Amino acid sequence: MPWTEHRTRLGPQHADAEVHTRRKTWPLLGWDSKWDGLVSIHQNGSVLATRVLP
Repeated sequence: MPWTEHRTRLGPQHADAEVHTRRKTWPLLGWDSKWDGLVSIHQNGSVLATRVLP
């Protein structure tokens, strides 16, 4: 079942809770002072880094 149908059928809060329950690993999450922002590194090597631009 596509995610949008699943989310619609269960309702957004229930569907989000189910995803969190089924997830086996979580990314490392922390603040990087050199980057001056939040950095998330997943086990597969993908990285998400965010910061406020001046």
